[in-house]
Amino acid sequence: MSSKNIALLCGRGGSVSVRDKNLYPVLGRPMMVYPLLAAQAATQVDTVYISTDSTRMQEVATENNVSVINRPSALATATSQHVDTLTHALEHLRSEGVKTRFLIVLMCNCATYPPGIIDRCILRLESDPKADSCVTGYVNNDHHPYRVKKLGEDGYLSTWIDLSSISVSTNRRLAGVLHS
Repeated sequence: MSSKNIALLCGRGGSVSVRDKNLYPVLGRPMMVYPLLAAQAATQVDTVYISTDSTRMQEVATENNVSVINRPSALATATSQHVDTLTHALEHLRSEGVKTRFLIVLMCNCATYPPGIIDRCILRLESDPKADSCVTGYVNNDHHPYRVKKLGEDGYLSTWIDLSSISVSTNRRLAGVLHS
């Protein structure tokens, strides 16, 4: 039996902060559909699963040809640990005879997976035997510490960090680059 690259969508039904956030309509689709479509579009992914306790999320997954792993209620609380959900999913896959090569974890409340990112991560892992994981990130220079402001007692904004001894570009592409 060969090992497979498994995409695992993770989302629970009960959310304390935003009710049903994984099913919230975004551009006419439940939010969870976007990571689902990203996983299905990945050429390096063999099978897509979802781990959830939500009946409605299971229905959306099934409608989109995604295999369901029923998450126990003990792993679907506000204090549940994500690692326990992943362990449960891997045990479930093992019990079905699925040998996992790479587990690609996608959160159902994240609708912003750039095209090709999943394949690039898998290929990166394949090319570097010392790497055991690949994590994506987002760089936004608008939030660089040099651009952060604070409200002074006088009611005016000033820089958070004393920048009087350095010059900082206001160009976002150069934000944080020091000029002499």
